[in-house]
Amino acid sequence: MLEWYNDEIVSSFPRSAFPGVPQSARSAGDWVKVSNTRSGYTMDKELIGSLPYYNWYSHEWSGEELVTNRPDFKEGDTIDVEADGDFNTYFGPWSIRVFATVPSQAHFVDDSLTGNRGSLSVNYQNSGDSDKIFFSAILRDQQILCKFENNGGFVVPSSAFSGFAEGWGGASVFTFENSLSAGPDGLPIYSQVFSGQTVPFEVE
Repeated sequence: MLEWYNDEIVSSFPRSAFPGVPQSARSAGDWVKVSNTRSGYTMDKELIGSLPYYNWYSHEWSGEELVTNRPDFKEGDTIDVEADGDFNTYFGPWSIRVFATVPSQAHFVDDSLTGNRGSLSVNYQNSGDSDKIFFSAILRDQQILCKFENNGGFVVPSSAFSGFAEGWGGASVFTFENSLSAGPDGLPIYSQVFSGQTVPFEVE
Protein backbone atom coordinates (compact mmCIF):
# COMPACT_ATOMS: atom_id res chain seq x y z
CA MET A 1 0.00 0.00 0.00
CA LEU A 2 1.36 3.41 -1.03
CA GLU A 3 1.16 6.40 1.27
CA TRP A 4 2.47 9.79 0.24
CA TYR A 5 5.10 10.82 2.75
CA ASN A 6 5.36 14.58 2.28
CA ASP A 7 2.55 15.46 4.72
CA GLU A 8 4.10 13.31 7.44
CA ILE A 9 7.47 15.02 7.03
CA VAL A 10 5.87 18.46 7.09
CA SER A 11 3.93 17.64 10.25
CA SER A 12 7.21 17.05 12.13
CA PHE A 13 8.52 20.55 11.51
CA PRO A 14 7.39 24.18 11.69
CA ARG A 15 5.31 25.21 8.70
CA SER A 16 8.20 27.26 7.30
CA ALA A 17 10.65 24.36 7.41
CA PHE A 18 9.65 22.43 4.31
CA PRO A 19 11.25 23.04 1.96
CA GLY A 20 14.24 25.00 3.23
CA VAL A 21 15.41 26.17 6.62
CA PRO A 22 12.73 27.11 9.18
CA GLN A 23 12.41 30.83 9.86
CA SER A 24 12.80 30.01 13.57
CA ALA A 25 16.22 28.36 13.03
CA ARG A 26 18.84 29.48 15.53
CA SER A 27 22.60 29.38 15.14
CA ALA A 28 24.41 26.66 17.10
CA GLY A 29 27.70 28.47 16.54
CA ASP A 30 30.34 28.46 13.84
CA TRP A 31 30.35 24.67 13.53
CA VAL A 32 28.50 21.47 14.36
CA LYS A 33 30.31 18.14 14.60
CA VAL A 34 28.76 14.69 14.22
CA SER A 35 30.81 11.64 15.11
CA ASN A 36 30.81 7.90 15.71
CA THR A 37 33.44 5.72 17.38
CA ARG A 38 35.68 5.82 14.26
CA SER A 39 35.75 9.45 13.17
CA GLY A 40 34.06 12.81 13.24
CA TYR A 41 32.80 15.26 10.63
CA THR A 42 32.68 18.99 11.20
CA MET A 43 30.16 21.12 9.35
CA ASP A 44 30.87 24.84 9.19
CA LYS A 45 27.98 27.27 9.40
CA GLU A 46 26.66 28.70 6.17
CA LEU A 47 23.90 31.23 5.71
CA ILE A 48 20.84 30.83 3.53
CA GLY A 49 19.72 34.42 3.50
CA SER A 50 20.09 35.25 7.18
CA LEU A 51 19.37 31.70 8.41
CA PRO A 52 22.06 29.27 9.69
CA TYR A 53 22.61 26.01 7.84
CA TYR A 54 25.06 23.15 8.52
CA ASN A 55 25.97 20.62 5.86
CA TRP A 56 28.88 18.40 4.90
CA TYR A 57 29.65 17.91 1.25
CA SER A 58 29.88 14.24 0.34
CA HIS A 59 31.08 15.02 -3.21
CA GLU A 60 33.30 17.72 -4.66
CA TRP A 61 34.97 18.40 -7.98
CA SER A 62 38.74 18.16 -8.27
CA GLY A 63 39.45 19.40 -11.77
CA GLU A 64 37.28 17.14 -13.92
CA GLU A 65 37.12 14.36 -11.33
CA LEU A 66 34.25 13.95 -8.86
CA VAL A 67 35.72 13.02 -5.47
CA THR A 68 33.62 11.21 -2.87
CA ASN A 69 33.99 12.20 0.78
CA ARG A 70 31.20 10.12 2.24
CA PRO A 71 31.16 9.93 6.05
CA ASP A 72 31.87 6.46 7.42
CA PHE A 73 28.50 5.88 9.06
CA LYS A 74 27.15 2.34 9.22
CA GLU A 75 23.93 0.78 10.46
CA GLY A 76 23.88 0.44 14.23
CA ASP A 77 26.35 3.30 14.77
CA THR A 78 25.50 5.73 17.53
CA ILE A 79 26.03 9.36 16.57
CA ASP A 80 27.24 12.04 18.96
CA VAL A 81 26.74 15.76 18.27
CA GLU A 82 28.77 18.76 19.43
CA ALA A 83 28.57 22.48 18.68
CA ASP A 84 30.64 25.45 19.79
CA GLY A 85 27.51 27.41 20.65
CA ASP A 86 26.26 30.90 19.98
CA PHE A 87 25.18 33.00 22.96
CA ASN A 88 23.45 35.51 20.68
CA THR A 89 20.83 33.05 19.44
CA TYR A 90 21.37 29.84 21.42
CA PHE A 91 23.33 28.60 24.41
CA GLY A 92 27.08 28.18 24.64
CA PRO A 93 29.04 25.03 23.75
CA TRP A 94 27.00 21.85 23.91
CA SER A 95 27.42 18.13 23.44
CA ILE A 96 24.88 15.32 23.18
CA ARG A 97 26.02 11.72 23.50
CA VAL A 98 24.05 9.14 21.50
CA PHE A 99 22.08 11.82 19.68
CA ALA A 100 20.82 9.24 17.16
CA THR A 101 21.34 5.67 16.00
CA VAL A 102 21.75 4.73 12.33
CA PRO A 103 18.94 2.30 11.41
CA SER A 104 19.34 -0.82 9.23
CA GLN A 105 20.55 0.07 5.75
CA ALA A 106 18.21 -0.94 2.94
CA HIS A 107 19.66 -2.01 -0.42
CA PHE A 108 18.19 -2.32 -3.89
CA VAL A 109 18.28 -5.84 -5.32
CA ASP A 110 19.19 -4.37 -8.73
CA ASP A 111 21.89 -1.74 -9.33
CA SER A 112 19.79 0.38 -11.67
CA LEU A 113 16.18 1.32 -12.25
CA THR A 114 14.38 2.37 -15.39
CA GLY A 115 10.97 4.01 -15.59
CA ASN A 116 9.00 4.02 -18.83
CA ARG A 117 5.85 5.96 -17.87
CA GLY A 118 4.42 2.75 -16.42
CA SER A 119 4.49 1.44 -12.88
CA LEU A 120 7.90 0.71 -11.36
CA SER A 121 8.60 -2.54 -9.48
CA VAL A 122 11.25 -2.21 -6.77
CA ASN A 123 12.81 -5.03 -4.73
CA TYR A 124 15.07 -4.41 -1.77
CA GLN A 125 16.91 -6.18 1.06
CA ASN A 126 17.86 -5.60 4.69
CA SER A 127 15.06 -3.41 5.93
CA GLY A 128 15.51 -4.30 9.59
CA ASP A 129 12.59 -4.22 12.00
CA SER A 130 10.93 -1.14 10.49
CA ASP A 131 7.30 -1.59 9.44
CA LYS A 132 7.73 0.90 6.57
CA ILE A 133 10.22 1.36 3.75
CA PHE A 134 10.74 4.68 1.97
CA PHE A 135 11.39 5.49 -1.68
CA SER A 136 12.35 8.70 -3.43
CA ALA A 137 13.26 9.64 -6.98
CA ILE A 138 14.74 12.92 -8.15
CA LEU A 139 15.22 14.14 -11.71
CA ARG A 140 16.31 17.76 -12.03
CA ASP A 141 13.70 19.81 -10.13
CA GLN A 142 11.15 16.98 -9.99
CA GLN A 143 10.86 14.70 -6.97
CA ILE A 144 8.61 12.05 -5.49
CA LEU A 145 8.82 10.81 -1.93
CA CYS A 146 6.65 8.00 -0.58
CA LYS A 147 6.51 5.06 1.82
CA PHE A 148 5.33 1.47 1.53
CA GLU A 149 4.62 -1.51 3.71
CA ASN A 150 7.89 -3.27 4.48
CA ASN A 151 7.60 -6.63 2.72
CA GLY A 152 10.67 -6.83 0.45
CA GLY A 153 9.18 -5.10 -2.57
CA PHE A 154 6.65 -2.57 -3.79
CA VAL A 155 5.23 -1.08 -6.98
CA VAL A 156 5.37 2.67 -7.57
CA PRO A 157 2.28 3.56 -9.65
CA SER A 158 2.67 5.19 -13.04
CA SER A 159 0.83 8.28 -11.79
CA ALA A 160 3.80 9.07 -9.55
CA PHE A 161 6.00 9.70 -12.60
CA SER A 162 3.42 11.42 -14.79
CA GLY A 163 5.09 14.81 -14.52
CA PHE A 164 8.67 13.59 -14.95
CA ALA A 165 10.63 14.55 -18.05
CA GLU A 166 12.92 12.06 -19.75
CA GLY A 167 16.46 11.82 -18.48
CA TRP A 168 18.74 10.58 -15.71
CA GLY A 169 18.30 11.19 -12.02
CA GLY A 170 18.64 9.23 -8.80
CA ALA A 171 16.40 6.88 -6.85
CA SER A 172 16.74 5.89 -3.21
CA VAL A 173 15.35 3.22 -0.92
CA PHE A 174 15.89 3.71 2.81
CA THR A 175 14.80 3.10 6.35
CA PHE A 176 14.08 6.01 8.62
CA GLU A 177 14.35 6.75 12.33
CA ASN A 178 12.95 9.74 14.16
CA SER A 179 14.09 10.71 17.66
CA LEU A 180 13.84 13.56 20.14
CA SER A 181 16.58 14.97 22.39
CA ALA A 182 16.71 17.81 24.89
CA GLY A 183 18.78 20.75 23.72
CA PRO A 184 21.08 22.71 26.04
CA ASP A 185 18.25 25.15 26.78
CA GLY A 186 15.77 22.33 27.46
CA LEU A 187 13.89 22.80 24.20
CA PRO A 188 13.48 19.73 21.97
CA ILE A 189 15.80 18.89 19.09
CA TYR A 190 14.33 16.57 16.46
CA SER A 191 16.61 14.26 14.52
CA GLN A 192 15.80 12.21 11.44
CA VAL A 193 18.27 9.57 10.25
CA PHE A 194 17.94 7.83 6.89
CA SER A 195 19.87 4.68 5.97
CA GLY A 196 19.75 3.20 2.49
CA GLN A 197 21.11 3.26 -1.03
CA THR A 198 20.88 5.60 -4.02
CA VAL A 199 21.27 4.37 -7.61
CA PRO A 200 21.03 6.01 -11.05
CA PHE A 201 17.48 6.28 -12.30
CA GLU A 202 16.46 6.78 -15.94
CA VAL A 203 13.06 7.91 -17.14
CA GLU A 204 12.46 6.94 -20.76
